[in-house]
Amino acid sequence: MDNDTKELVRMLNQPHRVPNMLALMRACEKAATLIQAQAAEIEALKAAKKSAARKSKAADEG
Repeated sequence: MDNDTKELVRMLNQPHRVPNMLALMRACEKAATLIQAQAAEIEALKAAKKSAARKSKAADEG
């Protein structure tokens, strides 16, 4: 995890320590964006893995 992500996780784990409510809301928005990006990466990796498995199976059968 990079430093920005670590700081974001720290803020979300301890929201009572964030003095500015707007900063907390921005952190939540940033976290949502990060989660969406990571979910897209996971889906892409799953699709690539399935594609590779199909190619391997086809090569074994062929």
